[in-house]
Amino acid sequence: MTKRRRRKPEQIVKLLQEGQAMLAAGKSLAEVLQKLLVKIFGNLVGGRLVI
Repeated sequence: MTKRRRRKPEQIVKLLQEGQAMLAAGKSLAEVLQKLLVKIFGNLVGGRLVI
């Protein structure tokens, strides 16, 4: 099992700002969450997390 990677506060703020900008540009909440979650957790393949 790999060690969980912690994000710095600056990285979290950057992700939130990116999400806010995407929403302002007209993206749906589902699209924004999907994009940000892939950045945070990697790709989900067959219900399993693939990083």
